[in-house]
Amino acid sequence: MQSFKENELVYTEYGYGKVVKSVPKDTEKTSSLPQELPDGAEGDPTKNVGREERKENTQVKEAEPLPNIVHVKLNWGGDVYLEEKYVSKKIKLSIKTFYGSRKKINLEIDISSTVQQLKDLLLASHLDHAKTLYNLRLIYSMGTLQELNVPNQTFEQLRIPNNSNITLLVQTSWTWDTNLKAAGIKLQNNNLTAGKNPEVDYQTVLGSLMFSAGRHYWEVKIDNFNDEEDLFIGVARKEVNLNARPIDTNLFWGYLCLCGKKFGPDGIYTDYGYQAKKGDTIGVLLEYKSGLASLSFYRNATRCGVAFTNLPGSFYPAVCMNYGDVQVTLDPKAPMPIS
Repeated sequence: MQSFKENELVYTEYGYGKVVKSVPKDTEKTSSLPQELPDGAEGDPTKNVGREERKENTQVKEAEPLPNIVHVKLNWGGDVYLEEKYVSKKIKLSIKTFYGSRKKINLEIDISSTVQQLKDLLLASHLDHAKTLYNLRLIYSMGTLQELNVPNQTFEQLRIPNNSNITLLVQTSWTWDTNLKAAGIKLQNNNLTAGKNPEVDYQTVLGSLMFSAGRHYWEVKIDNFNDEEDLFIGVARKEVNLNARPIDTNLFWGYLCLCGKKFGPDGIYTDYGYQAKKGDTIGVLLEYKSGLASLSFYRNATRCGVAFTNLPGSFYPAVCMNYGDVQVTLDPKAPMPIS
């Protein structure tokens, strides 16, 4: 049973408010003992009464307790008097995620919880790959879209009703994966910088996070490169041959920096974008819609256009380097391009 204090914030079907008073109803008891002595009885009224009659007469009938009534002053000025079961200190939320394997999270929170406390709760107990997530955004999607972007605001202050739908948008942080790389790849700078042994041929490294839904963007800065080498930047399946030329693997889609071309599993190079050189930054945008992905590239923040569409399945960020002293640095937190 809930208990409510004076001036305590509560939620009702009429909106948020403060408790004015909670009025308890005591259990009412009535006795069926006779008030007059039956004929022939002296003193104790239960004497000379048969056993069954005495048992019946001594029973105490207990009435059902009445519910507590709570007087609530609503935030918009009205007053309501409700049974306590219709007054609550919590609301229920349904939160939809739009990254990785999309999911719906149903939970109950105190109305005095802040936006930041909800984010902390989601990260601690409900989200996959929580350590890779940053820049969490909560969007209230019932009626006019509203971003819940003031960390210390409470749900009572935001007037979020019970059973609301909330959309969760996040950005993910990741690195090159130490377990998904060819032997000739050398990682440093907390696994953000990848280089290779100049004596070996094609060497590929994949990112530490797989994408299968949502919208993702990252940038790869070309630290060292010359016009006699190949540098392939894009996405690949986990099963890609890490020691083969990407176009021969049938599992790599990307941008060939040497000559500004794109390539896919069909084994064909197609004119696309711009030739890249040392010091340039190549951005990669992977977008999922209705289960299919499109892939676009940027060179120094200039969009090269959509390279591939209708790609099914899951992908890892990928870079492949050929002969020579090649090095690239990943920025997984690069800001999402506007267009």
